[in-house]
Amino acid sequence: MAKTRREEWRDFAKCKKHPLDIFFFETENGRYSTKKISKAREFCGDCKVQPECLSYALNENIEHGVWGGFSSRERSSIKKVYDVIDYSEIVPIVINKTISQIKNNK
Repeated sequence: MAKTRREEWRDFAKCKKHPLDIFFFETENGRYSTKKISKAREFCGDCKVQPECLSYALNENIEHGVWGGFSSRERSSIKKVYDVIDYSEIVPIVINKTISQIKNNK
């Protein structure tokens, strides 16, 4: 299947040539390792397509893994605070904030 224009960012993703287990590590009971989340965030932090990645995960309702430096729980929190059609509009606002900052400063 051909990539849509919306997904061309993936060609420039830092993670493109790395094992995905860095980003997908949830256990069957839904528990997370904060250490592993921190490692994934650090990896995403200097990726040049981090905003596009986060927008994609929010817009496509991706429920698992770390995308754009945010865990599934964090993305869920963003969606509770911001009710928008296209999340790419709010990503520049939230990308460098913690979830508590997002919840308090909408």
